[in-house]
Amino acid sequence: QKLSHIMLMQALPAVVEADYASFSQAIYQLQQATGGYFSPAQGGLFNSKSVAKVLHFLYQNQVFCAGQSSWGPTGFAVFESETSASNMLLVLQSEFKHLNNISFEIVCAKNHGTHIQTYN
Repeated sequence: QKLSHIMLMQALPAVVEADYASFSQAIYQLQQATGGYFSPAQGGLFNSKSVAKVLHFLYQNQVFCAGQSSWGPTGFAVFESETSASNMLLVLQSEFKHLNNISFEIVCAKNHGTHIQTYN
């Protein structure tokens, strides 16, 4: 019920209103609740210790729209602009260059549904 409320009453309206700050807080709340629930099974809020280090670094740097994808080990962060993503990419690459099991990529949303092709 709590997660549904966050999604329906906070995250989705924030997307419609293009309110990055509110969307970020909703994603942060979802990550904390979900990570807390699964922490006994995964050994903490996040499954990967390396991803956890990166995510905690992001949170300390006011990037709250970040978390773990499902059971991980993939982490993600959503930024308000490509410029802010690019700037943080440089910081992360420098800060975590000692972690050889981590890579960083900038990707963008597809922003449309699937396309189904039929073949005769």
